[in-house]
Amino acid sequence: MRRFQLLSLFTVCALLVSLNVWASARVQEEAPAAEEAKPMSLPCFGCHSQEAFESDEAFPHSLHRSMGVHCNQCHVVKAHHSIGLNGGTCTGCHNLGQQQLSRTSMPSRFDHGSHMAMFECKACHKDGMFRMKTGGTKVTMAAINRGQLCGACHNGRMASSPDNCGSCH
Repeated sequence: MRRFQLLSLFTVCALLVSLNVWASARVQEEAPAAEEAKPMSLPCFGCHSQEAFESDEAFPHSLHRSMGVHCNQCHVVKAHHSIGLNGGTCTGCHNLGQQQLSRTSMPSRFDHGSHMAMFECKACHKDGMFRMKTGGTKVTMAAINRGQLCGACHNGRMASSPDNCGSCH
C-alpha cells in the first residue's frame, strides 16, 4: 500500500512539473518579442508622430509603458477610423468600484463602477475634466455648483442635484 502511495505521489509531481514546463513554453511562444512590445512597432507610427500620442497630461502613459503595458492592450484601433478604449483592461489592475476621494474639500466617495456601466470613459475623462490619475483632479463644491466636474451632469436636470450632500459625503 505504501509503495502505491509513493508511486502515485511521484506520478502527480511529475505531471505537475511537465505541465508547468509546457505552460511556460507556451507563454514564451505567445508573448511578443521585446521589439514588438515597443509602441514604435505599431504601424500608426510609420506616418504619425509618436509624441502626439504620448502625453501624460490626461493619462499616465509613460507609467503604464514602464510596467510593460502595450498601447493595443488598452486602445482598440481601427486605422483611420477610430480609436476606442478597452475599459476591461483597467479593471484587471485597478479597483474602479466604490472609491474614496482624497482631493476634495470634504471626505467624499464616488461609485466609479456605476458610472462605467452607464457611460464611456470619455464622458468624464475628456478636455481635462477628470484626469485618469488617482487624486489628479481637485474637486470642490464651488466648481460643481458652477457646472464643472461632477456638476456638468449632476445639476438636478441630467442627474441628481449637488445639494443632496448624503449621496457623496
